[in-house]
Amino acid sequence: MTHPSAHLYTDSDVTLDAATGKLRCYYQGVPNDYMDHDMQALPISAVVNGVLVVVGSGKMGIVYAMNASTGALLWKTPVGEHNGIDDNGLLLLEHKITLKAPYTILPGSLGGVLSNMAVADGTVYVATIDLAIKATSLSEVVGITAGSAPAGEVEALSLDRLPASAASVDQRADRDRRKLGDHPRGRSADVSDERVRREGPTGGLYRALGP
Repeated sequence: MTHPSAHLYTDSDVTLDAATGKLRCYYQGVPNDYMDHDMQALPISAVVNGVLVVVGSGKMGIVYAMNASTGALLWKTPVGEHNGIDDNGLLLLEHKITLKAPYTILPGSLGGVLSNMAVADGTVYVATIDLAIKATSLSEVVGITAGSAPAGEVEALSLDRLPASAASVDQRADRDRRKLGDHPRGRSADVSDERVRREGPTGGLYRALGP
């Protein structure tokens, strides 16, 4: 926060040449990340309208679809609950805002998309955790959890969305984004036998695939 920097290649999905290990392209979801918004979910490869794409996400609670060949952003969509500070890292980097304590981060560093996603029939299935973190001073590295016990949900996103240049982060058309059910543990979404399930000891069936 004191010395803003993009910190490449944190919070990024990168493409490497399998033969040489050299960097081909990347997309950074959160430059200047002071909120511990790791982009740790395993990236998923899919094909949309004949184009190979990579779908990624993480603690920032935003799902990104990127061109696998160029790293260019195709679309991004927030999932779960947010409190309007998703762009603060970039705004700090551009010296457009000043951070003051106390402040609350939602999703916090133990929320967002902590588990892996699933893709089937042109739809991305995402399990989220809605857990806020509150920092009482600018020197805190990790704040304390804020509010009640974490909640969560499973959401379904259409892979064939509007391009990023034509859609804002807040655009959530019903045909593109559907909440399938509550998901308090935030475990991975899994697709098998034309059903969406959550991982974990108690399981959980949300809905059949399709319209």
